Order: sequence, then structure tokens, then C-alpha cells
Amino acid sequence: MSKASHAGIRAAEEIRHLGYDGSLRFLSEEAELPYERPPLSTEFLLGQIDSAALSMPQSDIAELMLDIGAIELDTRNHLLTLSDGSSLTFDGLVIATGARPRTMPDEERAHDAFTLYTLGEAQALRLELQREPRVVIIGAGLTGLEVASSCRTIGLGTTPVELLSTPLGRVLDEELGQRVAGLARAHGVNLITGRTAVRSCAPGPFERRTVPAR
Repeated sequence: MSKASHAGIRAAEEIRHLGYDGSLRFLSEEAELPYERPPLSTEFLLGQIDSAALSMPQSDIAELMLDIGAIELDTRNHLLTLSDGSSLTFDGLVIATGARPRTMPDEERAHDAFTLYTLGEAQALRLELQREPRVVIIGAGLTGLEVASSCRTIGLGTTPVELLSTPLGRVLDEELGQRVAGLARAHGVNLITGRTAVRSCAPGPFERRTVPAR
């Protein structure tokens, strides 16, 4: 297993259910025990639950190897090289890392630019929202809209910027997407579609974001 994630845990449970009783290891670059990710953009972001409520039930189905990542995969020799320089051999490998958010080229210089993928990132964003900033969200997929909804719930102005013509455009058709857009705008979300953010400027707190036409 390449990630101690929800998908990884469920895959391990199914492997055991199918009768496999050999060695099974989880590998995760995060230091936290496996946890549920969906609430990161909703209940956790709003402060309605704490990190303990995100924890997944623990069992002895597999050995957990936390705070270590995989950096190279040799499929011919069934060898996985780890971030500490060691390696693991395997008979079967499940890659359950999920997707990672895209970042802007100068994001590392911006003190108020965040991604939302891990518990640590959610904790940092939740703390920042307590300052009552105006929020720009790059992307109006499921996570982007959930963050927008959370921001509106606590009274923050929020502007999702979506490249496609409608939110959730990769999973909904145009008509349903337009309905979702209407609902979002009706609840005070300043949704911008058909455009993308390409850069940020004036690094530091309260920096401006440029959102040019597509």
C-alpha cells in the first residue's frame, strides 16, 4: 500500500476478506494515523469536529509505516524505494494516493495561499479563516464548492474561479452545472466561470490575485 488513506484501508480490508493472510504494509508520507478526508473541507474546516473525529477505526489488518514516502518504483524487480533510502520488495502493490491539488508557480512565496489535501493543510486553512479574510478558490469542483459553502456558512466572502463553463463540469452536464451555479450564487458565492487564475502578485498578507480572461 502506498498511502494510509481511506481507499487504502478499504482495499486492505477487502484483501483480508478474500483470504490473504500474508504480510501487508501501509506506507504514508503523513505522520497521522489514517483518517477520513471528506470532512476536511466541511465539518472540520468549520470547527464542528476535531481531528480525533476524523480517525478511522484501527485494526491489525496491516503494518502501518507512517511519515515516510515512496520515491521510486521498479516494477520489473518488484522493488519500492523509500524516502529514507531504504527499500521494500513486494509481490503485489496497491497505489492509493488519490489526487494532489495543482499549485501556482509562486505559491510558496505567498503567505496566504493554501492547498487542501491533508489534515495539516486543513488545520492551517481553518486557522486562517478565523482572521475573516476574503477567499478566492481556484477550482469549482466538489472540494472547491465545499470550501466555498463552508466560507459562506461563517459569513466570509468567497470567489471560486473555474476554468470550465460550469461548476462540477467534469461530472455534470451543462444543464445541471448551471443549476449548481445558480444555487451557489443564490447563497452569496461570487462564482466566476470560464476563467482561470494564472499568477499571484505582491507576495505577503493581503496580496492581490489576478484572474484574467481565459
